Amino acid sequence: MATQTDQEKHRRHRRTDREEVIRLQSVVRRLRAEINSLKERLSTTSETQETAEPEPTAAPGSRFPVLPLPDPDGNYPATATLRVILANTLARRREAAGWSQRELAERAKVRPETVSRLETGKHAATVTTVDKIDRALKEAGV
Repeated sequence: MATQTDQEKHRRHRRTDREEVIRLQSVVRRLRAEINSLKERLSTTSETQETAEPEPTAAPGSRFPVLPLPDPDGNYPATATLRVILANTLARRREAAGWSQRELAERAKVRPETVSRLETGKHAATVTTVDKIDRALKEAGV
């Protein structure tokens, strides 16, 4: 069998100007529909955010952060949820050891600000930081 040269392949797939205009018009229609769909979703999302209650940061009378609110499908945001779980666990273990945040920071060899930020759930911890804090708390028997 004979193989086609690049020129023969190019000639066979070459579109006329009219075909190219029709193809581009189709692409423009599809993109406009996609843009309108995204705009509609964005406006729906912003309306629900305006009417939604603000996310709770701490339960009344509690100094520990609470879980974030679930989305409309009932799913909790993973990162925020993990931060709160880590914050609550860290604070409870520290208090069980009878330590202040400063004392835990000194024993774990991290900055006191780091312990504070982790316990409020405002920042994510690195694996190294969590490991240092965990080791210090385990040495205390907690």
